[in-house]
Amino acid sequence: MKVHIGKYPKDYTKRKVNIQIDPWDTWNMDTTLALIIVPMLKQLKETQHGAPQVDLEDVPEELRVDDKVHPYNEDGNYLKRWHYVLDEMIFAFEYIVDDEKHAPFPDVLLKKWNKDDFNRPRTDEEQQAWKEYMALSEKLEERKKKGLELFHKHYDNLWI
Repeated sequence: MKVHIGKYPKDYTKRKVNIQIDPWDTWNMDTTLALIIVPMLKQLKETQHGAPQVDLEDVPEELRVDDKVHPYNEDGNYLKRWHYVLDEMIFAFEYIVDDEKHAPFPDVLLKKWNKDDFNRPRTDEEQQAWKEYMALSEKLEERKKKGLELFHKHYDNLWI
């Protein structure tokens, strides 16, 4: 895959964009798109020109505001709420690219198995490692899901 986007000319409607999509780019297309989306979201966060309205239920308690006091959510956390949303989107797409970075498979479960190993009972250590790994994976999957929902919800705001 090659993407070349030229600089904006004075007449931005004549912007030159060249995109080459190779056959392997559509295999695991979610990962291919995430590889493009992550740096774009990071650049947007660094160069933003403002922030959209963020629903209070989409952010943690410490970033919420009393909407009776600030009816348009315009308080000291206005930009922080948008940064939180961007960070959750970035996490979701980084997780799609490399989930092992966030939830490495436990070493105790990485041994080579032979056919007899599948019939033996697992040790307490192996069972505990598996439970912890699955609990972490479920938590990270929920966070990814939330980040993707925020991406969908704020797709039209990705120019700000």
